[in-house]
Formats: sequence, structure tokens, C-alpha cells
Amino acid sequence: YFKMSASGATMQNYLTDLIQNLESMRVDREEIQSEIAEFEKNKKEIEDNIMVLSTRLQELNTSLEKKRAVKQEFVSNITEISTAFNKILESSQTLLHVAKKESNTLEKKKEKVMNEEDSDAQKTPVKVDEDPQE
Repeated sequence: YFKMSASGATMQNYLTDLIQNLESMRVDREEIQSEIAEFEKNKKEIEDNIMVLSTRLQELNTSLEKKRAVKQEFVSNITEISTAFNKILESSQTLLHVAKKESNTLEKKKEKVMNEEDSDAQKTPVKVDEDPQE
């Protein structure tokens, strides 16, 4: 009987230890489950933020493409207008040079003609007609 009683006590100790061990494992499992839930919550928040940021990034990229295209149009127009302006400026300079040259040539011709007229006028006396009524 004592042997059985001792076996029963030993068995009781084993069961008590087993129950304590199981309870300890359940507590540890709950702690891990709590951490898993917290990590999953953080993961979900990060994924949501990534989704929002990805959408925003795509919107920014689209906007940048449009702005760069408009900027390129400005660059093209500015280049085209500057080139045309420089051609007009060069043509104006050429025209001014030609106009000055022609003006000088005409001025010399005028002076020559004026000098010839003055010279001819001095060489030939002017004949004054007498008044026919007298």
C-alpha cells in the first residue's frame, strides 16, 4: 500500500509539475501572441503608409513629367525666339551699315552736284532781262 501511495504521490507531483509547465507555456504563448499582434498591427500601418506614399510618389512623378514637358516647350520657344531675334539684330546691323554707306555715297554725289552748280553759276553770268514795259 505504501508503494502505491508513494507512487500516487509521485504521480501527483508529476501531474502538478506538468500542469505548472503547461500553464507556463500558455503564458509564454500569450506573450508571444500579444507581440505577434503588435507586430502585425505595425506591419499593417507600415504597409498602409507605403501604399499612401506610393500613390503620392506616382502623383508627383506624373506631375513632374508634365512640368518638365512644359519647361521643355519654354526652352524650345526661348531658343527659337532668341535665334530669330539674333537674326533680326544681324539683319538690322547689316541694313544700318548699307544705309550709312548709301547715305555717304549720296551725300558725296549731292556735294559734287552742288559744287558743280555753284561753279557753273560763277562761270556764266546771269543775264537779266530788261523789263519789256519800259
